[in-house]
Amino acid sequence: MADFIFTQFNTQNIKIGTDVVQTSGRDVIGSGAGTYVADSLANAALFAAHPRFVGRSSNGRYFRAMPQSGRIDVLLSGVKADGITDDSEAIRATYDYASAIAADGVTFTRNPMRLEALPWTPEALIEGPQPALVLPATGQVHDFGGAQFVSTTVSRNLLYSPEYAEPIIDIPLIANVTAGDTSVRVSTTDATKLQTGDLVLWQLGELPYDTAETLVWDYARVTAIAGEWVTLDKPVPEGLILANVTGPNKRLRKLRRLENCVIRDVTFNGPTVAESGVSISFGKHITVERVGGRNIGAGVVIGRYCDGFTAIDCWQEGTELVQASYGPAFNFSESRDVALIRPQARGTRSLLRAEAGAEIQVIGGHFEN
Repeated sequence: MADFIFTQFNTQNIKIGTDVVQTSGRDVIGSGAGTYVADSLANAALFAAHPRFVGRSSNGRYFRAMPQSGRIDVLLSGVKADGITDDSEAIRATYDYASAIAADGVTFTRNPMRLEALPWTPEALIEGPQPALVLPATGQVHDFGGAQFVSTTVSRNLLYSPEYAEPIIDIPLIANVTAGDTSVRVSTTDATKLQTGDLVLWQLGELPYDTAETLVWDYARVTAIAGEWVTLDKPVPEGLILANVTGPNKRLRKLRRLENCVIRDVTFNGPTVAESGVSISFGKHITVERVGGRNIGAGVVIGRYCDGFTAIDCWQEGTELVQASYGPAFNFSESRDVALIRPQARGTRSLLRAEAGAEIQVIGGHFEN
């Protein structure tokens, strides 16, 4: 039977041969009890990087928090879960630690947790209000177990955008493209930034993408590179004359895509405006289940440049309008193979906004205003 809490690790003399210990709580008995193991991963470096989850005994032994059913319980981080204390740092630390030990993900409680935006940086990686929680680039099941997040600042809640995973590399085209081409021409210098097997997004057309049938974007794999010529694994469906495009969208973009990600059972509550609930840019095979939001500005579920996106039993109540274009509960652009199953919205400007060539099927939608 455990007789100490996590914060008392440094007072415990744990002898060699005892490699697994059970705590009775994190800061207080009864909240955040966990199993800790002394193994090859539990060392000084992990302790320095993740002090919320790694303990050091008085005789210099390191013990790390173990997942339960593959996941790290957010209670092990020291969240207060009272809806008043900002638990942002603790929640983000849980995700970081889960990633460091290759856990399957994070487990949440049902208590309301206050989750504020990431701090602004001198050069924000993403324009506009900053996110509260950035999803990792690896495909995971994010089961929030009915958790409720409360925010008091203008921010986006859960967000994936490739800028946070790694720098996006732009590869401008230097020659016109003919429909059916599988090779495009770039500068020799830019060609060296690519390797066979790289995933690229092609953007071959002027904004806005008003014509639904115009396939001005798609993903492709690089299959060969020869000097200035880059060969892709699929043909470009429509031709492009570079001189006819004034904007930047005559290029390939090397970036990290979020694939096979599931987000379920979470509610976002904003006593003031929240920019969005779940916002995914550059995703494939994304599933969002039972996600809800109150007083959301840009939409409880947002997808951009997504290929295969399913939202099941998601809902929104109330909208905080901060600019004229805000108001829909579900908002998609430059996305295809999207299915909204039983979406619901009340007190919003509209149920759905589909723009810039978005292809969306709605089954059993309900809108009340």
